[in-house]
Amino acid sequence: MNTCLSLSLLTEIFINKTYNENKLSDNIRLIGTCNPYRRRKGNKEKCGINISKNNDKELVYLVQPLPQSLLYYVFSFGRIDDKDEKKNIYSIIAGGFSNLAFQIWH
Repeated sequence: MNTCLSLSLLTEIFINKTYNENKLSDNIRLIGTCNPYRRRKGNKEKCGINISKNNDKELVYLVQPLPQSLLYYVFSFGRIDDKDEKKNIYSIIAGGFSNLAFQIWH
C-alpha cells in the first residue's frame, strides 16, 4: 500500500469502507501489505522501473509514510528465515506443478 500513488484512495476504502462515495458491502474483508522502510542508497529522485543505457532494469520503490488513521491497523509479523522461505516457495510451486517442483528442489 505504501509504494503506490493511490494511498489516499486506499485509506478511504480501508477506513471509511467507501469507494467513490459508495458504501462497500459489510461482507467484504480487506487485506493490504506494506513495504518496510529502508535507507535508500544513490539517487533519491529515482523511483519506479528505471531502464539504464544497457537495458538493465533497476527496480526501485519509494515508500510513502502511512496516514495516522491506518497505523492502528498495521501489524508487523517480522521476516521468515531463508530456510522457511524456501519451504514456503516449494509448497506454493508443489501445489500446481508437483512433478516439476520435486525435480527443482530435490
